[in-house]
Amino acid sequence: MIYVLLKLSRARLSLSMKGVPFTGRRSRLRFGHSLGVMHLIAQAMDILKIKQPEPMEDSEYERLKQIIKIVALLHDIGHAPFSHVGEEEGGVFPLLMDFDGELASGHEVYSRLIVQQCFKDVIEENDYFKKMDIKITTILSFMKGTIIEPKWFFAKELISGQIDMDRMDYLLRDSYYCGVKYGEYDLNRLLDTLTICPSLEGIWQLGVESDGVQAVEEFVFSRYWMFIQVYFHKTRRILDSYLINFLKNCLPGGQYPTDIEEYLGYTDNFILELIREKARKNQWAKRLLNRKCISEVFVSTPHQLSDEENGFSDYHKLGWIDDEIRKSFPIDVEPENYYIDQAKTSSAKYQISPSTFLSDENVGEGSQQLYAVPIKDKHTESIKPVQSYSLPIKSLSDSKINIIRIYANKEHCLAEGENAYKTVKEYMDTMDDRWLKYVQKMKNLEKEYEEMQTKKEGFGKRFK
Repeated sequence: MIYVLLKLSRARLSLSMKGVPFTGRRSRLRFGHSLGVMHLIAQAMDILKIKQPEPMEDSEYERLKQIIKIVALLHDIGHAPFSHVGEEEGGVFPLLMDFDGELASGHEVYSRLIVQQCFKDVIEENDYFKKMDIKITTILSFMKGTIIEPKWFFAKELISGQIDMDRMDYLLRDSYYCGVKYGEYDLNRLLDTLTICPSLEGIWQLGVESDGVQAVEEFVFSRYWMFIQVYFHKTRRILDSYLINFLKNCLPGGQYPTDIEEYLGYTDNFILELIREKARKNQWAKRLLNRKCISEVFVSTPHQLSDEENGFSDYHKLGWIDDEIRKSFPIDVEPENYYIDQAKTSSAKYQISPSTFLSDENVGEGSQQLYAVPIKDKHTESIKPVQSYSLPIKSLSDSKINIIRIYANKEHCLAEGENAYKTVKEYMDTMDDRWLKYVQKMKNLEKEYEEMQTKKEGFGKRFK
């Protein structure tokens, strides 16, 4: 199975366009990441074996361990070239019929279909797996998150949860290959303090002992910093947009193929060669090849907040800036000279729904919400959310990272007029002053409106 996996994964790099600002990342293969996740899951399962609320039979636990190790090894096999590029907003991933008959899109459904088509015989004809009664349907159900046994929920969270082994591996791996320190945390301490927290409904959830709260803090913040500094890097984001436009222009129908064998031929090297081939005639290919990007002229704070003093939110300001720039550009401005990007993800969740992972058969309408990261007290064994133990994590909880950027050609001339500026750069340099004037103007209009309403009410009372 390893040979088949290596053959399929050898040209899949674990990167999007992050490989440009952080060049060391280009040498990181996704296959190495999959091996790392499988290794960490094996360690975690060994640690958790003695922490079960009600011990399973050794044979059942070993079977569960082997299943989740297989899932770890195969979980990313369906990734497209350049990682997640185009997956959320690009529209380059087609709708596919999943193994269970449902329609879905994205790399995860590709992964399940590849496993179904390429690994069914490898898994079900293996003598060791036969002996353990490991079926391809069980692997696929774990990959999709529709497991039925509530006691297996913690194992599913090892591969896809708030403190899963996938994140644990890629944070350290990306930090190393990118040459940054943001993704580092105490891996050994976090693993040692993992535990199983049973819910009132009998769901065994992956949690952490109270002694490991500081390790969780390190882990949560390492992810937070990596997103802000690396995954949402300004150069990576604009190059991602160029690549999405290129794929829409050059892929048949503007999407990846629905045929699995054909899709497997779309490697990073295949796309890079296509970019080189099209660079003379395709503007997006030319920009990617020459790494010629328009400049970031505005970036918001990582979190969009409300201005209680002025009564305006960051979203209001961003909308105003966008309107101002669009009014100032010539009508025939080319789209490659102006781009708005929104990069967002969750920071630290407080609760999750068990229906995210369990099949509908086990989740009723009155199902409880589970703590995203439950902490088990080492003395009382009571279970509380990590936010009850950690003020730093509480401050991040359910507050999305939401970075909005405006890119433009700094030297592009704006429309002529009484208040015209020579370049976008000069225009943006005065933006804050004009925003304050706009706020003051709105406040004055609001005050005038209130005065008019007061006079109107007084006038009405006089004639009653």
